Amino acid sequence: MKLNIRKCTKATVFYQSEIAEIDTDDFKNHEDYPFEGETEEEFLEYLKNFDFDSTYGLSEESVEEIRKIFEPILEEYYSTSSDYEESWMESGEIEPKARKSGGFIANCSTE
Repeated sequence: MKLNIRKCTKATVFYQSEIAEIDTDDFKNHEDYPFEGETEEEFLEYLKNFDFDSTYGLSEESVEEIRKIFEPILEEYYSTSSDYEESWMESGEIEPKARKSGGFIANCSTE
């Protein structure tokens, strides 16, 4: 009997953007949505609603720095797989159209 068998591993992966150095005072000059707060928490809340398509009144430097947040290049900085492994084996059929299951349809699993 020939079987198609694969090992699967579940992990959580953490990513980060490049670190942006932001002068919050410059955002007080934003023409459409000026920052009116004073604290780090208030600025993070402000960024949740910030529209990157509207940067009128900001310096070029601020636009470039905020781009790191809104158009990030993400880098992995931690994976739980380095601490422990939650894994199982599956047998089944190769099916390239089954993209959500990695191109494989499992018939049996040790999970």
